[in-house]
Amino acid sequence: MSGLFSVGNPPVSLTTVADYASLPASPSPNQACFVTDVGSVYQWDGAAWNLLTTITVADSGDLPSSGVSSGDKALVGGTRIWTKNVGIGWTETPTMATVADYASLPGSPETDDVVFVTDVSSVYQWNGSAWELLTTITVAAVGDLPSTGVSNGDYAAVTTTPGVLYLRSGGAWVRVSPEPVQLETAISTAHWQTLQTYPFVAPELTPPTLEAATSTSAWTTGL
Repeated sequence: MSGLFSVGNPPVSLTTVADYASLPASPSPNQACFVTDVGSVYQWDGAAWNLLTTITVADSGDLPSSGVSSGDKALVGGTRIWTKNVGIGWTETPTMATVADYASLPGSPETDDVVFVTDVSSVYQWNGSAWELLTTITVAAVGDLPSTGVSNGDYAAVTTTPGVLYLRSGGAWVRVSPEPVQLETAISTAHWQTLQTYPFVAPELTPPTLEAATSTSAWTTGL
């Protein structure tokens, strides 16, 4: 799946809300939110909220009616794929085989065959010439992100960090959600002096770089 995130266009924020109705009414440009009831990320494009990742719910009764468009995919119960269709709502793919990994996908599939690949919790469909990824890659750890069966523009989620996304770009996985703020760049000179005075507060810290923490004059004054 592809969407608005890119290496050069990261979200300005990534917050968590309970459902689609709880998304901010006045979002910032490129703001992204993880919507917990459907396990998906939406991003504001300046006019509307766009679904970036696969809807993921436990039961078909949990499939949403808002925040989705025709053609959107949902993974239900971890193994079943449903598709949003105009006028008729959500429909389930009639049959779907399961394989352990991408290398185990059938060698002679028929057009439109779909298969659930367990190691990445994703669904692939044969388009007549190749296996096409239909849903967001989902793995337990960053080290499990696959190098086969993915293309530039695909997304992946890591279950140990909900709401954090990785984008396949230039043949590699790149984190596109905001990186954690580094303490060395956030701490003020005054706070640093406190830590120096009371080293038991955080004895493992090292002084921030001059450029990141303060100006030359302020640092001199602090000393």
